[in-house]
Amino acid sequence: MPIRQKGNQNKVKKPLVFTLVFMIFRLTVWADCAPPNYCARTDFKTAQVPSPVPNVGNLTGANAVVVDPDFYHRILRVTDAHTNPARPDSVYITAASGFATENIWNTDSTLFLISDTKGAAYPFTFDPQTLRASRMYVSSYPSTGGMKLRHGGFWSRVNPNILYILTGTKIEKYDFTDRFTPPTPQLVYDFTFHPNCLPAGFQVTWYSPGGVSADDSVFVLGISGSGTQGTGHQMLAYKVGSGCRIYDTATGQVTGNWGPTGTINIPDRYKLHAAQISQDGKWALCGPSACMANCSETTSPYFWDIGTTMVKVPERRLGGHWVSGFSHWVNNDQNHIADQTKRPFLDPSSLSSLIQNYPTGMKFPLDQHPSWYNDDPSDSAPFFTATWSTLRPFPAAWYNEVLGITCDGSGIVWRFAHTFITAKSQTFDTRYAIGTVSQDGRYFLLSSDWMGRLGSVRGSRTCRVGTNCRGDVFIVELSQ
Repeated sequence: MPIRQKGNQNKVKKPLVFTLVFMIFRLTVWADCAPPNYCARTDFKTAQVPSPVPNVGNLTGANAVVVDPDFYHRILRVTDAHTNPARPDSVYITAASGFATENIWNTDSTLFLISDTKGAAYPFTFDPQTLRASRMYVSSYPSTGGMKLRHGGFWSRVNPNILYILTGTKIEKYDFTDRFTPPTPQLVYDFTFHPNCLPAGFQVTWYSPGGVSADDSVFVLGISGSGTQGTGHQMLAYKVGSGCRIYDTATGQVTGNWGPTGTINIPDRYKLHAAQISQDGKWALCGPSACMANCSETTSPYFWDIGTTMVKVPERRLGGHWVSGFSHWVNNDQNHIADQTKRPFLDPSSLSSLIQNYPTGMKFPLDQHPSWYNDDPSDSAPFFTATWSTLRPFPAAWYNEVLGITCDGSGIVWRFAHTFITAKSQTFDTRYAIGTVSQDGRYFLLSSDWMGRLGSVRGSRTCRVGTNCRGDVFIVELSQ
């Protein structure tokens, strides 16, 4: 296990040998190593993937815990080939949509939800004290090793036991308060049951769950009734007690049960690629997939003020993946290969760079997918991301690592762990180490093929990278 030192965080820490000294040190110093004060490396020294990689087992190994030998944070393996005994060939991922913006942790990090590449979802319990994850309601579902849901979902932002699920035109919820009796879905809202919303019988062929606001009062999703991702043009919002609103991105019309209706303020017409809600519930982020007319932007989302007919569009430095806070948006703008910028929804042309200093030698390719569900109303909490690159050896620090990036102007970038990805997996989430931070900022759940050491989806102990290597879900402990 590692030690942590106050003061200079730029030094590479060495593991402590004497257990007694370690325990005393942990009690006196590690009490500070929690959000927002993380005890992690901030240096620029390149950290190659260690050889050998830490042993988390092969086809089996769920609940194995290892310590990253370079960053000294603990990592838990959550899944293996026996997680669902009915499907030993399953590859487990963090989010069925492939977006790091899905909220798959509950409010106190005691429950989380993962998916497999077949589209099913699995609720887990998690014990932060023992760092152990378990399937739920195993005795009720022995054939699948526990409860299995047909769809992914997102957790409540106020109640640790509530999980929201989108099924077609319905928002449903599961209440996990009773840990012995499996819950049944309860209807929250159906977009086809109300006037000025979707027509009766509307068939959803694709949807992007935009999530729920921090007070559980507003829900957002993008949908299509005519095809897969990229074919939709209806952004839906449901406000508790008020009803629905629809922004049709193809016609520019806003309709619904509350608020002003009519034509939006800009001429842009486009189809949808993704949806997300701002954490204050005021904005819907509409990611475009294809321009239909007059598009001023195709690489970043449009910002729809849900209660109005106003749509904002950023004007510069728009590249890279993005994530929303309460009143701000963060994106990897590619001004520098690893740059991250922050801008307010109300004035998206105004931006500030979050990182001032970078490791030397950085070069393409380098990608990352941010997560920010640990944010606060002032948008000053750090966000978290897992980086991806096929370059070997790594040319600099931050390659294929779990990072925490401050949003308070300090410019600090914390380094928590290797992702242990080959970056060549046949599975999207596993290739890019798609991950999500817990709402309390203490854990980061990600997908990894662990450098091809987890066996094959066919059940053999060896695999061919990029073809048949299995992928599993892991939890990195951010605070210790």
